[in-house]
Amino acid sequence: MCPQDVKDKMSELVKKHNADDLSNEQFTEQANALALMARASLTDEEFRSVLDDISSTGLRKAIRGLIVDWSAVLSEAFEGFWAKTIKSIWRLVLGGAILGAIFSAPHLIWPKMDVKILNTQISRYDDRLTLVSFDLMNDSYLELKDPEIACDMKGQSGTTIKTVSKVIYEVLPSEGKRSFMDVAMGEIPEQVAYFSCYVKGASVHWR
Repeated sequence: MCPQDVKDKMSELVKKHNADDLSNEQFTEQANALALMARASLTDEEFRSVLDDISSTGLRKAIRGLIVDWSAVLSEAFEGFWAKTIKSIWRLVLGGAILGAIFSAPHLIWPKMDVKILNTQISRYDDRLTLVSFDLMNDSYLELKDPEIACDMKGQSGTTIKTVSKVIYEVLPSEGKRSFMDVAMGEIPEQVAYFSCYVKGASVHWR
């Protein structure tokens, strides 16, 4: 599955929902299933790009759909079909709430985990790699926990000789930064010229 396939499938779901071919429950279920498939087959960069595109285009489609629904509601009201009008209003409110949640705040359904390692100071004393000090910046909308730090040990040619990692069992506040010190990463093999350290992963801290 490529990014364009995901966008096309989501666009088709929106069209079916606006045409009443899908109920709100069916739309939500199929949108979530599509998101899981996309997350498994796309890179992080491709997935974020797809979410941004779906958010903007999907919201515009949702607004157009709401305008059409309101026109139908007003038309039915003036014609005296009050029972049908109330049903249409209820469908409008419920559908708008679901679409708003999906397209305006996709991070609530597909949590964005964006953690960066900054200001890294390292030591290779006694042939052991130690992160003397570093900061972890959580740009996510949610609290995260247990970040895994990885370091690639590279030779002069740029080839990775060894990769080491360690999980830090701490909580990272949403859109905040924390500092850490003296994290031992392991032994350094021969011919290592430099290191490249990064955040390999983290988990959402649900309360």
